[in-house]
Amino acid sequence: MACTKCQNSSTSNCGCKDTAYTTVKTYTCPADEVCPTPAPCSEYVSTACTYYSNSGILDIGLEPGRSLQSIIQQLIIRTGDTPNCADPCSTCQSTWNLYVTDVTGTTITIAWDASNTAESYQIEYQPLVDGCNLSTWTLVTPQTTLINTIGNLTPNTLYAFRVNAICDTGNCYSVIITQRTNLS
Repeated sequence: MACTKCQNSSTSNCGCKDTAYTTVKTYTCPADEVCPTPAPCSEYVSTACTYYSNSGILDIGLEPGRSLQSIIQQLIIRTGDTPNCADPCSTCQSTWNLYVTDVTGTTITIAWDASNTAESYQIEYQPLVDGCNLSTWTLVTPQTTLINTIGNLTPNTLYAFRVNAICDTGNCYSVIITQRTNLS
């Protein structure tokens, strides 16, 4: 729905028309007492909660019922350095739905969908001092479960995470996601 937040702490309507999402369009908020300097309102879509419902696409192994989040991650892998890791016919495939499920000041819980070919998964993470330059990954013991809570993290710090799918024939990395720990 449109415009759920104003530039102040008020929870009243800030002048945006509340409509169902159809296409990305801009609605100019009229000036009023609650939002004296209105900004254009945008539609926001949670890629984790938006699902594909059309015909399957064999070229990328896309079937109805997949989240937009997983499709975007698969396409990033497919167009990156290891396109075979996103090939539905490959003997080693990445997981392509890595996401955060919980955050505290010192922990981040991440989860992912199973790879069709992985025998185990190894989480790798690191703090991001400079958002564009990755450094040394900390490796978590390989596991077969699809969720893990990383602890002993520093509060209010941005971390990068990826999952290495370990297969009989090699390994394939997921996309890299980032998440900041809470203040405390």
